[in-house]
Amino acid sequence: MYKRPTYQLIDQPDVHTLPQRRPGPENPQWKIPPSEWPTVLRRIDQGEPLRQVARDYDVSYEAVRRVVRATRKLEAT
Repeated sequence: MYKRPTYQLIDQPDVHTLPQRRPGPENPQWKIPPSEWPTVLRRIDQGEPLRQVARDYDVSYEAVRRVVRATRKLEAT
């Protein structure tokens, strides 16, 4: 009887997960330089939209969000 491959994996407890295919760099390059992070955070805290800040730096709003998260994480430490 044919078994689906997923069921075969469940039946085999010694199967391990594969490592990440393309691990990221140890020190990722930021699109916004770390020297600008306090300015970015101040603008966001004053209520400026992520997309507006992103347009000024010519990056995606997601890049700005990552900078805000990283800055707040550093402040909490």
